[in-house]
Amino acid sequence: MSHAITEPQIENLALGQLPTYESILVQRHIYNCPDCLKKLIEITFIQELQGLGPEPLCVPTTRKPLSFVHDTADGFILSKVERRGRKWIGRHWGDQLEGMRECASIREANEYVIASFQEMFPEHRCTERCRMTR
Repeated sequence: MSHAITEPQIENLALGQLPTYESILVQRHIYNCPDCLKKLIEITFIQELQGLGPEPLCVPTTRKPLSFVHDTADGFILSKVERRGRKWIGRHWGDQLEGMRECASIREANEYVIASFQEMFPEHRCTERCRMTR
């Protein structure tokens, strides 16, 4: 690879084994480099097949609304599920992001915030600055 980051750095990012500072630098590079993003996706796919992927920060549940923050290359992104009358709202917001979706159930809203975050930030791997909130 003729890039500022190495393949071992991408592998360690995929495993969630980089320190926060290095993780964010690699994520920023990957965000702007289609070749490295493709490599991260390939590595992640192989790791998942081998059962080596990082533990997810959270998984959908039907019992409690999710609320979490991720430290991404675009800054902190907050995600939250909250009840509004008979509906549930799944929201994401940050310095350059504001979005939400109305859902019929808590499970649907929880699944939405997880899936949509992963779609918006496929290069993201959690660091110790990513956390569940309340």
